[in-house]
Parts: sequence; C-alpha cells; structure tokens
Amino acid sequence: MDRRRILAALAAATLFPLRANAQARPKHVVYVPTAGFARVAERDKGTRERKLKWVGEELAGHGVIPGRDVVVEWVDLELTDLDLNAVDRRAQAMLARGPDLVLVGEDGIEVLMRLTKTVPLVFYEFSGDPVVFGLVKSYNHPGGNVTGTTLAAPGVEVKGWELLRALAPKARRLGVLWRKEELDEPWSIADRDRMKPIAAQLGFEFVQVAYPRSTTVAPIEHAIRAARVDALDASAELEDPWVKDLIAFVQRSKLPTIWGNQSRVRAGGLLAVHGSYGEAAGEAFAALRAPSFGGDTIAANHISTAANHSFSAMAAMRVFQISDLARKIPCIDVA
Repeated sequence: MDRRRILAALAAATLFPLRANAQARPKHVVYVPTAGFARVAERDKGTRERKLKWVGEELAGHGVIPGRDVVVEWVDLELTDLDLNAVDRRAQAMLARGPDLVLVGEDGIEVLMRLTKTVPLVFYEFSGDPVVFGLVKSYNHPGGNVTGTTLAAPGVEVKGWELLRALAPKARRLGVLWRKEELDEPWSIADRDRMKPIAAQLGFEFVQVAYPRSTTVAPIEHAIRAARVDALDASAELEDPWVKDLIAFVQRSKLPTIWGNQSRVRAGGLLAVHGSYGEAAGEAFAALRAPSFGGDTIAANHISTAANHSFSAMAAMRVFQISDLARKIPCIDVA
C-alpha cells in the first residue's frame, strides 16, 4: 500500500474547501481500521497512536494542519464481532457524530453502505472488483456517496497473463486457484466467466484449481498436481498459513506462477501483478472536492508489477525477453 500517496490525496481533497473558507471548522475524518490491523493495534498498544501521529505528519506535510484544518479519528468497529447488530450499533454511533469523510477497508464498507447514503465513504485495499461487488455503478461514474480504490484493477489478469505467456511460451494449461466454498457464489461465477475468454485469447486453457480450507499446503499441492497445469495464477490475496510453503512448492516444480502481492516475489515467487491504487487515489479522493460526491471518478486502474530474476533464471526463463511488455508495466528486480 502506498500510504504516502493516499494521504497526499486525502490532504488535497480536504485542503481545497478549507482554503475557500479558512474559518470553517476542522474537517472530521474517521479512519476505520481493517479487522487485521485492529488486531495488531490490540497486541501493540502504541500502534494506534503511531498511526494517528503518522497521519497527522503526512497531512501537515501537505499543508493540512491537524487540529486546525482537520481532525482524524480512529474508530474500531470490531468487525470480527459475530453479533452483527452490535457492529451496526457501533457504526451508527460513529455516523451520528457527522464525520465529513470515512476511510474504511473492504471488511467494513458494506456495513457502512447499508447505514448511510449521505456521508462520503472511501474504501481502500478492496481486493475484488468494486463494480462486480456492487460498491459502485462504474469506474468512471461511481455514483452515490461511495468511491474508493481497489487492488483488483481492470486489466490485471490481461497484463499478468501476458507476462506469463511471455515467460512460458509453451504453457497451455493455466490453473487459477479458487477456494472451494466460493465456487457457487454469483461473483465467483461472474469472475470465471470473464476470465475464460481472456485466457483463450492468450492461448491458455483456463483450468479451475479448487482447494479446500487447510492449515497445511498438502491439499493445495495435490489440487495443483491433479489439475496438470503448466502455469499458475495465485493472484488472489492469499493470507493462509501455507503460502510460504506454496511458494517453495512452485519453485521446486519450476511452475511459472503469478501472485497478487509484491511481498510474495520478495519471498521467492516469480511474478506479481496487482492494481496499485496509490497513483489513482488522487482521482478517487478528488471527488470530495465537488459539491456532488459522485463525480467523474476513476477507481484504481494503474497496474504495478514485480519480477524475481533469480527465480526466472532458475526456471530457464528470461525476464528481459519481455521488454515490450516491460515498457507498458514496469518490471522491478526485487531478487
């Protein structure tokens, strides 16, 4: 996550109206941490203070002075609470205080969308397609009181699979990891229907590699072997405990694999392609400048790439042969 760009964008969005009326009350921005980050804050009591201090410093660096121009509040909605009514009550109490903007992760955006049609909501780190999931009407015209940024930028599959094709020109069967419990979800079916013709255009046979919930990598390895694939898409944001073991498995197998996070490349994976919402965040937050929130705003459609040259050399692949593609999407040597 490019936090500096996000905070710069937030500063730009809040600074515009503030300068128009220097005596206006400070803008009230609520930061709702994801459940994962909130758990980190529970273990490390200084996390919250450091986060708010950092936010203040970033805002001040862009001319928006905390306390004078803007007040940033941390509100943990305790999103892992199984009592959904309790989550709603906490969210309603937060909204009742009249924030000017709520910055919320993917695990809280749907809760807030149900509860307000007026308070501007900006989602961040959304790992799916916000149009498919119904968060916004379209990328160019989100509409309503919701906008934001996504890690699943349009075109990620195309660019990622183009790179896989260049790195593994003889590959024919492209396996795409999919959780078994998600196979029958409408969004999952829509995603697969969208991906299949893209794969076919690049000469791949789309192969669904369904895997069960597991604490070890063994069932996932078995599913990949059974699918008989010669390239793999593991770009879904996997947070399972066996990810490092899966990276080691594809290395041993010399299986060209694409990941959805550059940290996987740093851990030894071959290639990562994902939507980088840092550069597009300015466009998303710029909607807050306009009297009508739902302006012409494009959610993240920039793509960033990392390639591990050590892995490619081991697997007899030459990353530098993809220079044409590299000019379109930068390849970063993180080996």
